[in-house]
Amino acid sequence: MTGRFDTTRWTRVSLALLGAAALGQTIGCREDARLSGKAVPHVEVRTVEDQGVTLDPEASPKEVAYVLLRAIGDDIWAGSDLAARQRAVERQLAVCDPDYMYERYLEFFGDRAVSERDEWVSMTVNKWAPTLAYYAEGFDFDLPTAQSLMQEGSGGRSENWPDQTVYVDLPVAAPEGISGADVVVRVRLHRHGGEQGHWRVFSVGFAGRPRADATVRAGGGKPSPAE
Repeated sequence: MTGRFDTTRWTRVSLALLGAAALGQTIGCREDARLSGKAVPHVEVRTVEDQGVTLDPEASPKEVAYVLLRAIGDDIWAGSDLAARQRAVERQLAVCDPDYMYERYLEFFGDRAVSERDEWVSMTVNKWAPTLAYYAEGFDFDLPTAQSLMQEGSGGRSENWPDQTVYVDLPVAAPEGISGADVVVRVRLHRHGGEQGHWRVFSVGFAGRPRADATVRAGGGKPSPAE
């Protein structure tokens, strides 16, 4: 797939994110401008259907990650069409875990936490597209292709969230000339509501390890998930 969006528009943002994750807050604020004047949505976890996939409690983490990445791609490809971008953002919100995201925020910031739940969730989800924007060309895939590129890894290393997250790593090509050119997109998920609940996303970013080789991607083994 070619020509759906101008990669140069996003290159500077994405390379900065690769080099310094702390810039995410600043970049996210810029991106929030596209939704200025919009009411902050209230999000609840529910069964949704997107890309022909029903994301109910039976849906796998890979299926949820696939829908998310397609929605992020549509967000980027929409360009200046604000209505289309808004619809894509709503799809990203539909596959997030707002309660878990906010719990993590409150625990991390403690007395310094100032955002309300809906504000924090909306602000966080609106950063996902600019974070992954450079690689959006790689998200124009069908479900079987996406699943062949993903691996799952269980568990978190925090005492507060043991075995409550699943890592789904998607290998994509980094810009030419960038050190560590094999980049893995990492989508973190939490099972909202316990064992019978929905898998939902609480974080996206980049894994701190080289992407898996073809054998691993085809199911020949699983690398340990990176924190």
